[in-house]
Amino acid sequence: MANRFHGFRFCVMIGCWIVLSSVTGSAEPLDADGTADPAVRFAVFFPLSSEPRNDSNRQGSSQLQHRIASGSLHAISGSSIPAWTEYCRTWRMHVRSPADSEVLQRLGWIVNHDDERPTLGIPVAPGRDLGPLRSLRLPTGQMKRWDTPHFAIFTDLDDQRAIDRAIDLERFYAVWTQMFFLLWSERERWDRLAQPGAPRRSTKMRVVLFADSESYARALSSEVAGIERSTGYYSHVRRTSFFHDSLPEDTASRYHELTHQLFSEATLSRLRTPPGERRDFWLVEGIACYMESTHFKDDWATVGGWESSQLQFARHRALAEGEMIAIESLRPLGRLAFQRRGDLARAYTFAACHTHHLIDARGGDGLNDVIAELARIYQVTLPAGFPSDGIALDQDRTGGGSLIDYLRLTDETVTPIDRDDLNNLFLGRSRLSIEALDGITPQRSIRWLDLSMLSATTTAVSRLYPEPRSLEQLSLERTAIDPSIGNWLALAPRLRELDLSFTRVDDTTLGHVDPAVPIETMWLTGTRISDRSIELLSAIRTLKSLDLQRTDVTEEGRQRLRRLRPDIRLDPLELVQP
Repeated sequence: MANRFHGFRFCVMIGCWIVLSSVTGSAEPLDADGTADPAVRFAVFFPLSSEPRNDSNRQGSSQLQHRIASGSLHAISGSSIPAWTEYCRTWRMHVRSPADSEVLQRLGWIVNHDDERPTLGIPVAPGRDLGPLRSLRLPTGQMKRWDTPHFAIFTDLDDQRAIDRAIDLERFYAVWTQMFFLLWSERERWDRLAQPGAPRRSTKMRVVLFADSESYARALSSEVAGIERSTGYYSHVRRTSFFHDSLPEDTASRYHELTHQLFSEATLSRLRTPPGERRDFWLVEGIACYMESTHFKDDWATVGGWESSQLQFARHRALAEGEMIAIESLRPLGRLAFQRRGDLARAYTFAACHTHHLIDARGGDGLNDVIAELARIYQVTLPAGFPSDGIALDQDRTGGGSLIDYLRLTDETVTPIDRDDLNNLFLGRSRLSIEALDGITPQRSIRWLDLSMLSATTTAVSRLYPEPRSLEQLSLERTAIDPSIGNWLALAPRLRELDLSFTRVDDTTLGHVDPAVPIETMWLTGTRISDRSIELLSAIRTLKSLDLQRTDVTEEGRQRLRRLRPDIRLDPLELVQP
């Protein structure tokens, strides 16, 4: 009811095979009974060290193998391109024999066996060789240079954090190469398997990683307007990615900007200008938004999925707000035209959404179409026989109606996610049963949760998110919760927006809400709240907007609230009479 926060998942098990399951977006967007297809997943194994994997990793791999055997994940071998197939096969060999030095050498990994913790042979050197970065205001006296197989990292982080970030960059690089092998600059080395001495690329990609946001903003403020509002930035001019580590859990920004860097610097691109200058900038950003969702778990990773943050925002805009941007409106836009849109956030959301939708098409074969389109944008020559010429508008199904079907979740599309760290989760206004809701892994860090219009009970809500200490925005509109939800709300000290409209909550529910909670907006429309809650509501000093229509609050109670808190905007929603 309020203006709230604004998959398919490729499972990239880092180290070997790409796998996929059935997906929303096969030949027809809906089955005969009107339900959407399950989401596709790719999977790739990825043990980082040459040491045997521990019990936890073996258990995770066993679970994955079981899911492949059961048909929920399907292995592919790099399309019909022999070199891609060989690359995936080599990763499989690495999974089976992590210490095989020949396999490690072919993959470009150098593992240091002397360290207590394997560091992939990352040496440390003073950060004096700044090259084209000299003009920036970098804290050079505090920076070290860390070299990995593919990156030169300049950072003032402490050594342990620097190693962690360096390994993370290489892990993401490995995921990207398996997903987009046909665009990768080292593809040619795998095309010449009979020549094991074929040269590897020698130029490493530069990354500058600041320990704090202040140094980051100070270094870049003169050339990037508003840089202080970001956590990462890729400069096409300097061919360098910049990040700050003030929010180390913010991997989405890091993977987004790295995607830009990899497509620009780690491909066989002949492009001499920034990509998407004249048209199709939406896909340049859309694929970066798609790769934001990369999530690592033990020795495997997932990419995409119904649970990715960008799809939560798209669901909210499309299902709750009725907003939509057709792909036909985005394709003609070059970089400047796209970035100057008055609805830029909405444009990014639907660029990401259309990218997910296109990749998911035809059981995951849509990835080939997106690769072909990216090859055109970045001017990369694909090998002969590649089974796609790119995205054909007369064949895509990303128009308003079918995109709604894609976004609206069902019991079949909410497939297991094997993770408990989601930050945003919009399940509202979908066709989910209470059984499907109960099948989602309990979460521990959600900031925005929307279950509106579902048959969610108090028990289901508290099971899904047992300790909502990170929760900032919540909508349970028209759910089956009862007054006891107050006990759960008492565990959410960071709430800023709360929507309990048209539920059975009453004064006892609000009695559990601490007035110190920073709630700014509260929707209690159609609940059993009465005049007995007026004093409690007025005591919430941060409250700015409150809707009490169709409750048991009397006109006298409203007048008392207005006297106590004249600053609160009361009943902002204009209800339509039935």
